[in-house]
Amino acid sequence: MDLGTLHLPEQAPVLEKPFSWISVPEHGWFLVGAALLMLLLLPELLALMPSVSGAISRRRGNLEIEHSLSVARSRNYCARMLTVPFLIAVDRYGLYPASFLAPRGEPWLRIAEIAGVFVGFVLLRLLAFGIIFKVWPPRMDNESRTTVRKGLYNYFVVFSVLMLVSVCLLTVFRADDELICLIMWVEMGLLWLLSFLREHQFLASKCSGLGTFLYLCGLEILPVGVLIASALLL
Repeated sequence: MDLGTLHLPEQAPVLEKPFSWISVPEHGWFLVGAALLMLLLLPELLALMPSVSGAISRRRGNLEIEHSLSVARSRNYCARMLTVPFLIAVDRYGLYPASFLAPRGEPWLRIAEIAGVFVGFVLLRLLAFGIIFKVWPPRMDNESRTTVRKGLYNYFVVFSVLMLVSVCLLTVFRADDELICLIMWVEMGLLWLLSFLREHQFLASKCSGLGTFLYLCGLEILPVGVLIASALLL
């Protein structure tokens, strides 16, 4: 045995490169499609922004949107279309970190699963609305009921626009993905809290204290709690 000879491995170990989201061809098509969609949606968004801004600054802003059929129809359309860039951003920056999602190298299955979770959240909220308003019917007209049910859509529109602007700016300044994800979570949390506050103010003007508490727990806290729990535990 030759003790003076140093035996080196025949082949150096290969280090795995970190996953690059943009390197997946399908993700590039997602971004192109989202950009074209936003260009088509831009005129309607610009016309809608004064109304949804009123929902942020005034307690009756949500009700005023539902009072105008044309504005409410535009809001619903924009909210549906903005779901596309929102889902892409959720996938790109890992806003929903549930372990049951498909690997990031399977873009179509992964985006379908994230879309399924989003639809499940909306359906859970609608189910809670139907049950609570059936068991404990408030003294509200149809316009006020619609305000309670769809008020969150106004803040989703604002968040989606804010998200796109902030992501573009942070990308220009070469911020890392972890920072962008954190800022998006902060923006989402603040707008949800503002939505919760405005809905509390609106319900308090229509219902008793107990009724307001039950509606807020069922319509807002329960669906969001289920969404967060599923992301952390599943």
